[in-house]
Amino acid sequence: MSAHKHDSTKDHRSNASGERTAAGTKRLPQQDPSGLLALQCSVGNAAVVRMIQRTDGIADRVRQRNNASRAHSPRLREQAAGGRGQPSYTDAPERGFWDGNSRFPYRAGVQDNLFNPLLDAATGLYNCPRCNKQVPRHPARPSDNYITVEHKIPFRQWIMDHAEPDQDGKITTDAASKAYSDESNLQALCRDCNSSLGGDQNTFV
Repeated sequence: MSAHKHDSTKDHRSNASGERTAAGTKRLPQQDPSGLLALQCSVGNAAVVRMIQRTDGIADRVRQRNNASRAHSPRLREQAAGGRGQPSYTDAPERGFWDGNSRFPYRAGVQDNLFNPLLDAATGLYNCPRCNKQVPRHPARPSDNYITVEHKIPFRQWIMDHAEPDQDGKITTDAASKAYSDESNLQALCRDCNSSLGGDQNTFV
């Protein structure tokens, strides 16, 4: 009888590495929740970690680009020397502030002021001051040439140099819109001439 005596110490054991039931199956050890999170970050979520790192890298490049643009602005350098806050792009779009890229509709009367002096009353067409072609104000077909507005200095640079910043040094959408429609930086050209100077196709108004 003693030879077949049940040894409970072999069937019911527990230690730091786990437990065995009476059936001999191993029960998983309890884990520290913080340890599981660490394991997920190192193994299960490695792809997510890499994606976040790539996103942070892109954001850094955007901020560096915006800082470089501001550094080349004569107006901003002058303001910095005078101790005024510098206008800036916002890292993320904020309501009421220019995002550093958006265009605006031209303010009322701007197009008429630019186009009317070029109007040929006899033909009802506009004379392009660069190529002397006569073109309509509105094209009958998408492929037709027509009169457009061109920024002499690229509008993003012009806004950065001339838009009045708010007290925090940011450019509001209203200030950016005013600078965008500043007639001293605008001229009327036909679409073909505008495009040849580097204007964006299909964005002329």
